[in-house]
Amino acid sequence: MAYTPTNWENGETPINADNLNKIEQGLVALDSKFAIQTYEFTLSYASGALGTREYFDFDIEKSGYTPVLICNKSYPNSDYHFIIPNIAGTKARINVYKLKQQALTITVHVTVLYQKNA
Repeated sequence: MAYTPTNWENGETPINADNLNKIEQGLVALDSKFAIQTYEFTLSYASGALGTREYFDFDIEKSGYTPVLICNKSYPNSDYHFIIPNIAGTKARINVYKLKQQALTITVHVTVLYQKNA
């Protein structure tokens, strides 16, 4: 059932249990359509040339859901830069670009927003 918004008018629309419960029911319906999951990876790389690109593929499959958005966070470190450019079905790839030549170990947090399948 689609949500029908209330046309709020100052001094006209009552703030009562019916209108507040309608808002609550809309939020519950929206919440049941999405799920969020965070993954944590520790990646270690040997020393190599400046600007070397390494990558790590990982599975983001969640039964009954489709991944729709992915974001990332890592512990601050100026020795690398990483991006997750896209989602391919239930797979994602972390690309790591080394900004220094020495070996490095990084911890990456990846948060995925999933939409419930119809």
